[in-house]
Amino acid sequence: MGRNKVLLSCLMLVAMLITSAQDRYMVFFSDKANVGYSIDHPEEFLTSRAIARREKHGIAITEQDLPVDQNYINQVADKGVDVFFSTKWFNGVLAQMTASQATSVGQLSFVDSVVYIAGGTRLLTTPGTYTVAETFLDPESVNSNTEVQLAMLGADDMHEDGFEGQGMMIAVFDSGFPGVNKYKPFEHIFAEDRLVATRDFIANSGNVFQYNTHGASVFSNIASDYLDVIGTAPKASFVLCVTEDVKSEYWIEEYNWLFAAEFADSLGVDVINGSLGYSTFSDKNMDYTYEDMNGQNTLVAKAANIASQKGMIVVVSAGNEGNGSWKYITSPGDAKDILTVGSVTSGYNKSSFSSVGPTADGRIKPDVCAMGTSASIFNASLSTSGETTSARITTGNGTSFSSPQIAGFAAAIWQANPEWTNEEVMESIRMSGTSSLVPDSLYGFGVPKYRLAVNGATIDAVDVFEDKLKVYPNPFSEDKVTLDFGDLKLKGKLEILIKDMEGKSIYHNKIDGQEIPNNLEIAIDPTVNGVYFLILRTKRFNKTVKLVKI
Repeated sequence: MGRNKVLLSCLMLVAMLITSAQDRYMVFFSDKANVGYSIDHPEEFLTSRAIARREKHGIAITEQDLPVDQNYINQVADKGVDVFFSTKWFNGVLAQMTASQATSVGQLSFVDSVVYIAGGTRLLTTPGTYTVAETFLDPESVNSNTEVQLAMLGADDMHEDGFEGQGMMIAVFDSGFPGVNKYKPFEHIFAEDRLVATRDFIANSGNVFQYNTHGASVFSNIASDYLDVIGTAPKASFVLCVTEDVKSEYWIEEYNWLFAAEFADSLGVDVINGSLGYSTFSDKNMDYTYEDMNGQNTLVAKAANIASQKGMIVVVSAGNEGNGSWKYITSPGDAKDILTVGSVTSGYNKSSFSSVGPTADGRIKPDVCAMGTSASIFNASLSTSGETTSARITTGNGTSFSSPQIAGFAAAIWQANPEWTNEEVMESIRMSGTSSLVPDSLYGFGVPKYRLAVNGATIDAVDVFEDKLKVYPNPFSEDKVTLDFGDLKLKGKLEILIKDMEGKSIYHNKIDGQEIPNNLEIAIDPTVNGVYFLILRTKRFNKTVKLVKI
């Protein structure tokens, strides 16, 4: 065989290998004309809990909620293509196929477009299962606790008041949850049957309790209930989804997030936490610029906004780009109708790594902050085969760990105010923040406070007792404030407290409810500028008002 013939044969072989290699694509359909479902019968494709959430808050069920046409999916599969997860919100299906198959699928009359989203294959056609330990293990070491991070949010008081997420459902999207099914910080979830569902979207393996340890660490900030390591909503029910593939970074992870959000919606999830963010990828052709961080350009931001419109609270990390060249929030942190969470230290100072705003279209982000420097986390150790070999309670840094604190916090605030909409809960959390009077793109509205958020207090301190109580001046510059009660009378005792942000009491008094003066001037020991909390209590009433010293 001559040299030219050998070269030609080699080129033909390479071409055959290239065309036969499978990659991952999204196939989008043109319509839902014959899906076989009707918005008049949502019980056929949504759980009763998901339907109840929509009815309670006046959210319409639309064509967007209808499943994808199964006949269309079958015709794609008939091309020899492996099909996996579908998206009803964007009317499409994920497929593993060759480039030639992608061309063939694209020629089907009902196919609107075919989009390459990741190289290679990753998804299994036959999912397996997972096991749960018969005897849960103690972590090998415990070197941290959640006392400070809970106190900063007032979540310790929240738990004492009985709000620990009971009756709420929280979904966590992350990179894997190894050890969660084996160690005692999470035993209560399995013992009380509060793990509602799991789904591995990166490989379709059927087992979320593997892969990267990041997700287990994130989850512990919501769900742990072990010694002095307590999450913000340990008594909630949970849905765990693996959406992040740490082996590479492609657009497919945004679609995994979308699939998980639709899965969560169909189950009736109340709160989603995603400690994930996207800006640059393994394929540089997929990279975003800061101008894309406007809440409208990225797929994952669009998905987060839709999830919010369906009535869920979406909580995501701002990102850890503060020290890098990017520095700004990553998507979906730019989405409009969600809570984007930055990180602060235990001293309420911005963590240097915490990404900043504003969004490309000028909106304030992050929304709020929580302690993400030296946060307490559960950390599993893995063997080379990926098996969990040991675990410890330690500390970690990142907005990944401040975000779940707020997710659990939001679930408990909603538990305390079940009549509120998701928007009202989010706004209450923002307005309870330590920087709510002067929000910026470093801290957002600051660190939220339970007493303010749960009562929905207004920041101008009026309308407290049916418009009869006013507090002035607020903000105040002298070391005194005046409470104008008018002719207010109450049964029993009225307890009046003023506390600083650390919870230290700087004023305490009790007054007989029938002897409340028209005006009460409170002299406060010399204070530094900042935020203080005026707390008014009776046996049947508890109200917190923010005071600002300038």
